[in-house]
Amino acid sequence: MVTALWARMQARDWSGVAALLAPDAVVDWPVSAERLPDRDAYVAVNAAYPEGWTVHEPQVIAQGSTVVSEGRVDHEEVGTHVAVAFWTVENGRITSGREYGPCPAATPPRPGEPPCTPAVTPGPRADTRTQGYEDGRCTGAPATGRQPAASTLR
Repeated sequence: MVTALWARMQARDWSGVAALLAPDAVVDWPVSAERLPDRDAYVAVNAAYPEGWTVHEPQVIAQGSTVVSEGRVDHEEVGTHVAVAFWTVENGRITSGREYGPCPAATPPRPGEPPCTPAVTPGPRADTRTQGYEDGRCTGAPATGRQPAASTLR
C-alpha cells in the first residue's frame, strides 16, 4: 500500500492516491504543525504542490498494521529531500500517517501561501520555533512551520 502510494504520487495519479486512503484518514506533518484531516485534504495539498519533483521508490518496513517508509524526493529548484513516514494500514487502506519531511523553509510555499510564516501565535515559545534558519535553510533546530489554515491546526 505505501509503496503504491509513493508510485502514484510520482505518477500524479491523484484518484489512485485517494483510492489507497480511507476517507477519514488523518495525516500529520509535525515539522510544519499541520494536520490534514481527511483523504481529500491530503490529496489536494499534494496535487497543488509546485511541479518539478521526482519521487523515488522508498524503503519500506512493515510490522503488523504499522508501515514505515523512507523516500527521496528531488525537486529541480529546491534540491533533494528525504521524507520519513509512519503509516497505519487497516482493512486494505491507509488510515493514518505521520510524515516527517524537510524543514518548511526548504520547500516552496503552496499556492496563495506566504513563505515560511510562524505556525504559532507569538508568545513565550515563539522564539524557539524560529531558531535554526539561516538564509532560508534549516540548520536542524526547531522548525518554523507555514501558517496553516485554521481547519488544519490541532
